[in-house]
Amino acid sequence: MPKDKKSKIPQSSGESVHSPIWSVTRRQRTELSPRRDDETGSTQSFSSRTVTTTERVQMIPVPLNFDTPVDVLTPIG
Repeated sequence: MPKDKKSKIPQSSGESVHSPIWSVTRRQRTELSPRRDDETGSTQSFSSRTVTTTERVQMIPVPLNFDTPVDVLTPIG
């Protein structure tokens, strides 16, 4: 069963409006692979391994000027 965990990297106490925000996502999954008997080539058991991936994303706040159109947020395609 996958386990997802999201956490925020602590910022310094002097955090300003323009400080980047970090988001960290860690995923863990277990994979099963059949083991082959070298002599007969048949599968009688399975081997298991745990795979962990970590994704770190930096989100930078972008100030919006509400007097102009928001072209950045318009979907393309």
